[in-house]
Amino acid sequence: MPAREIDPVVNANVVLYLGESADTQPAISYLKNLVLGNSGEIKSDYYVDDLAFCYMVARACECSAPGLREVAGAMRFRIESRLEKSLGEEKPLALALAGCSLLILCPESVWVDRVAERILGLQCENGSWLVRPSTVAPPSSGVLRS
Repeated sequence: MPAREIDPVVNANVVLYLGESADTQPAISYLKNLVLGNSGEIKSDYYVDDLAFCYMVARACECSAPGLREVAGAMRFRIESRLEKSLGEEKPLALALAGCSLLILCPESVWVDRVAERILGLQCENGSWLVRPSTVAPPSSGVLRS
């Protein structure tokens, strides 16, 4: 199968659902290799932000695939490095994905409280947060991408 047809967030969601087993070990290895690959941003045709990948891997790790815990340190580094560079520019959903991921992977991180403070600072007067694109149509769908 062409690599272009494999989406990392989709794979993390499937592992979350199916759990850790002999059948899902290849997918779990694929996810671990992505985290450890040092290739920078995780590319997805569907999810605008690689924090969606971090969040789904963290959820899978917590709920059904404990073998993913092996890459928790690398995930933490990826998330905290990004927050260090761009906390003030991040959108509410990206911040929530980062914060939830850190709560799962390393709740003692100083970034958990910093992210929460930043999210609250972005809250609208009516209590809501502004929407920002988080998913897109795949390139072959004919739908315009944002």
